[in-house]
Amino acid sequence: MPENLLEVFNVKKYFPITGGLTRKVIGEIKAVDGVSFSVKRGETFGLVGETGCGKTTLGRTILRLLEPTSGEAYINLSKDSSTISDFQDYEKINIFQIKRGALKRLRRHMQIVYQDPFSSLNPRMLVKDIVAEPMKVNKMAKGQELQERVIDLLEKVGLMREHLFRFPHEFSGGQRQRICIARAIALNPTFLLLDEPTSALDVSVQAQILKLLNDLQNELDLTYMLITHDLSIIDHMADRLAVMYLGKIVEIAEKDELFKSPLHPYTQALLSAVPIPDPDRQSLKEAIYLRGEVPSPVNPPEGCRFHPRCQEFSQECEKKLQEEPPLIEVSEGHFVACFKVLDT
Repeated sequence: MPENLLEVFNVKKYFPITGGLTRKVIGEIKAVDGVSFSVKRGETFGLVGETGCGKTTLGRTILRLLEPTSGEAYINLSKDSSTISDFQDYEKINIFQIKRGALKRLRRHMQIVYQDPFSSLNPRMLVKDIVAEPMKVNKMAKGQELQERVIDLLEKVGLMREHLFRFPHEFSGGQRQRICIARAIALNPTFLLLDEPTSALDVSVQAQILKLLNDLQNELDLTYMLITHDLSIIDHMADRLAVMYLGKIVEIAEKDELFKSPLHPYTQALLSAVPIPDPDRQSLKEAIYLRGEVPSPVNPPEGCRFHPRCQEFSQECEKKLQEEPPLIEVSEGHFVACFKVLDT
């Protein structure tokens, strides 16, 4: 079995709400509230859920682009020979506890591809400078060696030498995302966070970017954490996935297992909303319509956060409204946080 590259334990990220003349803290937005999971080396781990459930906040907190409220996150770089000089005294590194200097070195091994390729590129910089900047900051190359490395990266993502002296606005959306991917792999990272990397692109371009990411993963031995709300992309890319609802993970399983036998009512509702591209089969699929709206993360429901909208809420569930269902392994590699499932 592959070892875990990333391990996350009870991570929380709260944003304060202030009010009054003194800007006193009067509440908290519980964007991520006690999340635990692991990502195996070399796999693509998917994270899905509705807009606003905390997916992006969780990803950025793991990379410490946002400071966590509490919790632990460990990355295991023991098999990456390029890290020996940087972290020779560590087998697993606690991302949340290392100091700023070590964090800067660690960022070489954890990179991110953002959702909007245009807003994540400096409009005043040439492509050659955008891709070269990470290597300059980390003093990995300079002069002719740096330029050759930039050209090699652009060719690796499907661009050419002639694109070196252009600005981001001169490219299409798909080409801009290729530039972002080239910048992300410039430092030879081990872990790549993909934050909805194709949601701003046309469908035909999405397929090209996904194929590029698959090819790079095989070539460079990358580990991906893929954040998306599109289950068709998960079906194409992911090995395992976690389903998130209102700051909590409610189910984790192998992709094929979860698509075949979803156990949590929220997962079942998500999968029922995926259209079948066959008009003759549409009638065979019964859609699940959730009642009400997503509760506010400022004041989430007590106990099971999904219970106000759950289509399978029962008297047995009502007896446990004060309790929060734990994420428990019900079969090998399949974790669920639902009292009804756990009781059966």
